[in-house]
Amino acid sequence: MHLILIPAEPRTRCLLVLAEVSPADALQLIERIRGLSSLEAEPVVLASTRNEDEPLSLIARATSRDNGCHRVTDQGGRPAIHCDLTPITWDQVADLIEPFSIAVAGHARQYLSDDGELEWIISTDRSW
Repeated sequence: MHLILIPAEPRTRCLLVLAEVSPADALQLIERIRGLSSLEAEPVVLASTRNEDEPLSLIARATSRDNGCHRVTDQGGRPAIHCDLTPITWDQVADLIEPFSIAVAGHARQYLSDDGELEWIISTDRSW
């Protein structure tokens, strides 16, 4: 699984892509997201890049409003993406990811959130 941030083009927002998601990746994502079932839940790292030159983490947080995904700088000064959704919306996101937990032939993608500064999708490959 790869985390890719695609810069905005004229008249569009940035696109955050969880690319090349395998069934095993999807199961891990669902498990982590299901842990966001209350406002007291601790933030969860859903994905991060391994690129030392451009590190990036996707951090899921249960909040009282659906603010979507937005760019931040973490405590270490590294770029990160926070995705702030209500527990109910996180449950819906987990449901949207569920079909990816079964091997799919060909290309599949799904929008997960369009709230906030970034549009967030999941894809079985690098096409969207």
